[in-house]
Amino acid sequence: MQTITQRVEIILPILRSIPFDKEWEEAINQVVDELVSTAFLFPLSAEQLEINEVKVKFEILNENDIRIDLLEKSIRKRTVLSAQAQLEIIDKPVKGIEEWSVDSIDLWSQVSIDHFVKRIYDFIISTNVARVGIIQVDEGLIFVEGQLYGKTKMMISDLYEVFLFTKKTKWPNLGNLEINTVWNWVKGKVGFLDGVGGTPVERALTGLTYLFGSSSEFNQGMELFFTMIALEALYCSSNNGIKEQLLEKSQVFLGVQNEYKKLFKSMYDYRSKFIHGGLNFPGKYHIFDGSDEFEKFTEESIEVSLMAKSVLIATLQQLSKLNMNELNFKYSLLKN
Repeated sequence: MQTITQRVEIILPILRSIPFDKEWEEAINQVVDELVSTAFLFPLSAEQLEINEVKVKFEILNENDIRIDLLEKSIRKRTVLSAQAQLEIIDKPVKGIEEWSVDSIDLWSQVSIDHFVKRIYDFIISTNVARVGIIQVDEGLIFVEGQLYGKTKMMISDLYEVFLFTKKTKWPNLGNLEINTVWNWVKGKVGFLDGVGGTPVERALTGLTYLFGSSSEFNQGMELFFTMIALEALYCSSNNGIKEQLLEKSQVFLGVQNEYKKLFKSMYDYRSKFIHGGLNFPGKYHIFDGSDEFEKFTEESIEVSLMAKSVLIATLQQLSKLNMNELNFKYSLLKN
């Protein structure tokens, strides 16, 4: 069987802060420095690949690189990175391929490149768990053997606002982890990487993916929905007393909350009212964004969403730091 080696390069425009935020800018620089100075291994468990783990090298593109001109224009300043890897692809026989009007090696090449791009997305998400909300990625480009192959998706989120929110609430604690600490932990979650979940932690990571996308995809209600799914997957072992399980177990794992307790407790109630039709919300084509009702809905939904996201990210940080694959709780009777 024929084996070919293809050089794949992903051009990733990292968005700078807007409006200018000195702390955020410094954090972006630190993350970029860590990316270009660290060796990262990406798992690519696919039958058509000779090696199931590839080394990925990040570099900062020279501002005169002509490929930068191919990127979509942006009003925001950007630092453009390149992520490079060599894929060794095996030309395995494909039954019935003669009817598809494509050579088997071309098919396997396309599948392998798509697999690598998916892993780039997984890595960006992991990086934003390690350094909360720091890396916002604009639409990028894919090059194969120096030729333009396609585009990558925009991956932005409001996780930096989550980080700032926890400075006010003082709980939960969100730290700065080494990127490889989180990435090496995530790499073991096969159901997340290549499936549709499997374990509670893998389902939580899958829910986390819905917090990323383009600005046009942003939907506060859906993000809260998937954040709560992730939290319930992590902390709730039965359908009985879900709210109590979430409130009690998260504080056992993340520490006791002393401030903003009312907001934390209302988190699950808000989700339930929203899902079960007990909450007023604006329509898809709503234009009256200056009304008191709209402002009240927006303020409440944002605060509840930020609280839920902060608990999710803090939990994932702790799990990766401790290299834990699940959360198990048990009750003990203590004698005085």
